[in-house]
Amino acid sequence: IDVELYIVGDLAFTAVVLGKDGMSHSWCPMCKMRAAEMPNLNATGEIWQYAEMKKLGEEHQKKMRLFEQNDKVSPPKAQLGCKDTPWWPFIPVERFIVPLLHCLIGIGDAILTKFREEVSEKIEYLSPEEVKTRSHLAELEVKQAEVRQEVKDFDVSEKGKELSSHLGKVGRAKKSLKKLDTCTNGPGANTISVKNDAPVSVLLFLQEVTDF
Repeated sequence: IDVELYIVGDLAFTAVVLGKDGMSHSWCPMCKMRAAEMPNLNATGEIWQYAEMKKLGEEHQKKMRLFEQNDKVSPPKAQLGCKDTPWWPFIPVERFIVPLLHCLIGIGDAILTKFREEVSEKIEYLSPEEVKTRSHLAELEVKQAEVRQEVKDFDVSEKGKELSSHLGKVGRAKKSLKKLDTCTNGPGANTISVKNDAPVSVLLFLQEVTDF
């Protein structure tokens, strides 16, 4: 069976397995580009070959052994970030995959920010105040969605149902008091007459009070 192997890991892990432990902040683990050159999105680096990384890694290890044997020798500096030989040279560098989560929270965020800056500068100019306001608006929309969900969760909880019951009782009490006010202050309230519907309203009110 022909099996293709791939490696998924963050930049620190990739640097370690390629023999560049601790150098991910200074060099690209996949190519010969320095970290200082990376902000230039148009820049491209030469992809590493395993033979080159192995040679530089072996040279650095040889210098490290000399340094450990003779403390008068200055500690060697890694060449192009190579400090050791790669772990798995049988897996092509092209098959190293960047985790999607890291794309979203790290690289993707930087790319999106740069894209917005390009759009703001060359297509639709936005002042710093507008950019800041839009950012805050997005944060508020997220917070609003969270609060709405909290309200929904509370409504279906025991305390939420209890509050809903109390609000219903208050509403029915207000409605009954309004009917009583109509019976006592409305036309014909001070007279006793069969034609007057006040006694019926009073009876209905008393019944609602009893139910309440």
